[in-house]
Amino acid sequence: MVNLNSLNPQQRLATETIRGPVLILAGAGTGKTRVITFRIAHMVDRGIAPGHILGVTFTNKAAREMQGRVNKLLPNSKLKIKNSKTENRPTICTFHSLCVRILRQHIEKLGYKKNFVIYDESEQLSAVKKILSSISAKGEKTDPGAVLAMLSKFKNGGENAKIFGDESVRALAQHVAKRYESALHACNAVDFDDLILLTLRLFNEHPDALAACRAKYRYVMVDEYQDTNAAQFQLVHALTLEHRNLCVVGDDDQSIYGWRGAEVANLLNMEKYFPEIKVVKLEQNYRSTTTILNAANAIIKNNVRRRGKSLWSQKGTGTKIQLLTYDHDETEAREVVAQIEFKRLAHHTRWEECAILFRTNQQSRPLETALRAANVRYHLIGGQSFFDRREIKDFIAYLKTFLNPNDDISLLRIANVPARGLSDVTMERLLGASHERKCSVFTAMKNPLVTTTFQTNTRKSIEAFVEFVERTQAQLNHDPLTPSLSPSDGERVAKPGEGNSWPLEPKIALLRASVVIGSLLADGIGDAILVRGEAGGGQSLRLAYNILQAAGCRSFKTDYVACPSCGRTLFNLQTVTARIKTRTEHLKGVKIAIMGCIVNGPGEMADADFGYVGGAPNKINLYVGKQAIKFNIPEAEAVECLVDLIKEHNKWVEPEHRQEKVTQSA
Repeated sequence: MVNLNSLNPQQRLATETIRGPVLILAGAGTGKTRVITFRIAHMVDRGIAPGHILGVTFTNKAAREMQGRVNKLLPNSKLKIKNSKTENRPTICTFHSLCVRILRQHIEKLGYKKNFVIYDESEQLSAVKKILSSISAKGEKTDPGAVLAMLSKFKNGGENAKIFGDESVRALAQHVAKRYESALHACNAVDFDDLILLTLRLFNEHPDALAACRAKYRYVMVDEYQDTNAAQFQLVHALTLEHRNLCVVGDDDQSIYGWRGAEVANLLNMEKYFPEIKVVKLEQNYRSTTTILNAANAIIKNNVRRRGKSLWSQKGTGTKIQLLTYDHDETEAREVVAQIEFKRLAHHTRWEECAILFRTNQQSRPLETALRAANVRYHLIGGQSFFDRREIKDFIAYLKTFLNPNDDISLLRIANVPARGLSDVTMERLLGASHERKCSVFTAMKNPLVTTTFQTNTRKSIEAFVEFVERTQAQLNHDPLTPSLSPSDGERVAKPGEGNSWPLEPKIALLRASVVIGSLLADGIGDAILVRGEAGGGQSLRLAYNILQAAGCRSFKTDYVACPSCGRTLFNLQTVTARIKTRTEHLKGVKIAIMGCIVNGPGEMADADFGYVGGAPNKINLYVGKQAIKFNIPEAEAVECLVDLIKEHNKWVEPEHRQEKVTQSA
């Protein structure tokens, strides 16, 4: 039985109130995640089938954290319900992931196929550009990004969105909307906004699908409810209208996403839809001192639309808040660094206990300059999202094409990557033929009436590409978890010295990417692509970007490298060489390029960090001679393989302990 004695009275009240509508008004630092996870565990303790519990949050990272905490609270025996047809674990996911799950089961009722693909922003932009090029007058300039943003507002904000923004852009977006929807539907594709809207349409048009979802998700919890938009609000209410077992957790004082469609009124007006709702306020803060909370309370009380609460703490008064102003950015940056140095020397503050927060990327320049001048190492959080990199977009486009060849956007992206005789002119002609015949580009490529209009060499290239896609599809259907591209396929994936090859170097963070073919194909690429929506690309990308920044400012050559993070461990490197030889002995002159690694737990993550840092500064290419990319190496072994390659090219020092070590110059 879950012990609730560690909860404060309000936290315990929120945890034990499990039936009917509940609003948990949780201020910053009041332990809301703890309450949510204890509440789920308590519900299972009370005999509720885990498969009937749904927890919804806004990021995959938060969902994983909640799932991990629930797993620690509940023994496996509690998650095994005898004679139950439901899943034996609670569903904890994002809104978009939830809709992917629902649509995978029911989307055929809406005229789509179950293997639909999800377009990211660049693919949506490509679709909008194609539409604009077909309807715009010659020489007319339009901003496809603005049109796409307005389309998203239409979907997320409902009718209210149609009164905001530039009038000309709004009118153009309304004109494009139906064409855009038809273009995606023709490719059996949806975008992120469609995931929720199609689920709502499914519920409205097919009551049996709604009834099935209501029967499955009988207890619903929603985190960060103040950030929900109109579509998400409708989805939650559709699921909970009958059983009314809805628990929402939020804070009206932290509503900052109105600019992207969030409606704080969803939280403020809960009594309008659930008159019997119970409201529990979490006001004890566990992060900050009384001084900080008093200042925060004094500022936030001026908000007009709020329910009202007052945060308090038992952490004491603490030091006074300082507000300093400077005439120049450079002066401010130098003073910030000086303060950090002072605290480190006078108060023995550790580097990892210091953080500098800034609002825009431009503000980092003077800070970085000051840190470098003071010889202070730092981790810069941010940078380009992993999934926004060209080579990763190419890689995912290949996967999408294999999954659904009728996805024109993905196919057009990779048709000539690497070069295979399918020029831009050729693809434009094929695209035009597909429009004339109202079919996909791939279907046009298979049509002899189309291909015979091309010259012999081009026709052979088209036929070879079609054969390659269909052969790979068959291979994936036979063994979806271990697909590979080998030299015998005739597919040159990377070749040094050619401009059209993929730059497969460690510096692009391929090692740490959560891009493993088996995982992507297992759920139609849905959940993997949904990761893209999280800021900064997640923990792994932040680290990879940090290391590159450190390499750039320190200009070091490595004798050995260790990650500046705690609790890192290493694989036993003595077992690697034989394993690599066994796996590659049939590939003459070929080295393996590992295209992705999902790490399981801090131990494997540490090894990925270690291997990556060792490779990045020296920019070791992972390809020579005949080229091949193989994906059939298990994730854990993939890390070992890369570490071994690094070991061959560097002076490698085996760490004697598992403590962090600082990179030293050669």
